[in-house]
Amino acid sequence: MVEMHDRQAVAFLLGLGADLEARDNLGFNAMHLAAGCGYREIVELLVAKGARVNATNAQGRTALHLAAEKGRRSTVVFLVTRALVDVQDNTGRTPLHLAAEQGHAEAVRLLVGWSRLLDAAGDTDHRTPLHLAGQAGHTEVVEILVDAGAKVNARDRAGRTALHLAAGRGHRQTVAYLATKALVNTKDHSGQTAADLAAGHGHSEVARLLARQPLGYGRRQRSSQVSSGITFGPDMHPCRTAKSF
Repeated sequence: MVEMHDRQAVAFLLGLGADLEARDNLGFNAMHLAAGCGYREIVELLVAKGARVNATNAQGRTALHLAAEKGRRSTVVFLVTRALVDVQDNTGRTPLHLAAEQGHAEAVRLLVGWSRLLDAAGDTDHRTPLHLAGQAGHTEVVEILVDAGAKVNARDRAGRTALHLAAGRGHRQTVAYLATKALVNTKDHSGQTAADLAAGHGHSEVARLLARQPLGYGRRQRSSQVSSGITFGPDMHPCRTAKSF
């Protein structure tokens, strides 16, 4: 009934004693499904009936993770004041990681107002929300994160910054913005700069853009580091969640 977006049917079943925490084989309960689909009114009903807002699925993700990943703004607005905003899933990713990676600017804007882990290093690559947004070329999200205080020169496991990742993917607009904020000639653990990665992946325009940038920060700072219901199959539901170079 949750998947059919039928609030009355959900309320009826709850009145008959339906289990709020019943789960499918992927660990999804009614709250997870409703949040991922953006069915705020059903999420509100479930919370009012006592559903655990921070319950996790098999991936360690909460309802807020799922709403943020899908960009369900209204549902995020409701959950952000009731749930643990910085809870990390089984890979270390927070709701902010997921919203940033998918480019959901409004969800990111909401989450940064509550998060205390703007620079949490998630997954095995130790990437922050800014890394993920930069790699995906979500310039608006990158700007929101930087304005909120995210560390623009944070490094992932390979020693790469968001600028490295954006350049390696050829995201010119994102690179142009980050080049005004970050250390342009920082080298990763293999000795490559952002310009090197851009050139190596065939993004010559981005490489030339970076070559024209002054050393150091765009804000004219100096640093010694410059050189260095309807039933769907469990894996097919449209509101579910199922590399880098």
